[in-house]
Amino acid sequence: MERAAVAAPDTDALLGAIPSAVQQLVGCGPVFAAASDPLSLHFTRAARREISDAAAAQFMALEAGTPDVVKFRELAVSRDPVDSLMNATDSTPDMSRRWREVIEPLGWGDELRVACRDGGRTWGFLCLHRGGGEAAFSGDDAAALREVSPILAAAFRRTALAGAGVRDDATPGPGVVVLDDELVVTSMSGTAAQWLETLGPADAGLPIALMSVAVHALSSGDPQTVAVITRDRRWLSVHASVLHGPDGRSVAVLLQPAHPIDALPSLAAAMHLTPRETEVTEAVLRGLSDRAIARTLAISEYTVQDHLKHVYAKTNTRGRAELAARLLLG
Repeated sequence: MERAAVAAPDTDALLGAIPSAVQQLVGCGPVFAAASDPLSLHFTRAARREISDAAAAQFMALEAGTPDVVKFRELAVSRDPVDSLMNATDSTPDMSRRWREVIEPLGWGDELRVACRDGGRTWGFLCLHRGGGEAAFSGDDAAALREVSPILAAAFRRTALAGAGVRDDATPGPGVVVLDDELVVTSMSGTAAQWLETLGPADAGLPIALMSVAVHALSSGDPQTVAVITRDRRWLSVHASVLHGPDGRSVAVLLQPAHPIDALPSLAAAMHLTPRETEVTEAVLRGLSDRAIARTLAISEYTVQDHLKHVYAKTNTRGRAELAARLLLG
């Protein structure tokens, strides 16, 4: 597992290596693995093995807004980053709607979930399943995943920026995808179709980032946004809003080019920048001088330079030009 985590050059490669590695580690069948934005906790990339499109869509629909045990976002902030369905329900899985509506009808058994945490933030998730006739996940299984969770989290954090860049060639303009309340696409623009091709492997027929913002928008009624890196090295903003009409609710997902500054909070988390270091970094990316930064933030130029020294050390750069290149060009 550690070799796979260290060797992966980017998130897609990491996700591609995880299913077989965890299957060997604890012995399981179907596997879902996802990278997540550390601030919004929206999925940004995903890989799955032995899970159909239809099952993936059911899992996604139940994940947002439906009370249940061991939900990903709750696991992300719990004391223990690993838990199983059988353990959480005291071996009475019928308590779980996810069990009743998806897992049991599929003939599967226990489910174990993992939040991959590093630096106090969650960078990815795992979900493992056993067959209906197989033993539930044991304490030793949970301990093994608990041990490798920080290793995977560090790999998710490391690869979060891999491949990021600013392209000089023509970038598609904004595009819109409209889904009904069952997450079925009812219409989309031609530009949206172009963007979807660049968002990486699809989950339930759609990229996981789009599914993530859509289900949470429908559940909460609030707009949802996440900035992601496309496969062709562009920053893309994925924004979902609920629509109300005579035929009921739907959700519109706007896909539009984003500047790395839009993703700076997540980038800062990946590099362990403090809030003030993040403010200084944003000012640098906007082209402000030390004097202008000092004036804007109401601090001395000496303090600005001190913050920049820490930023350079954390980002392994030696000046403004390298810092900008590191964040803007990957």
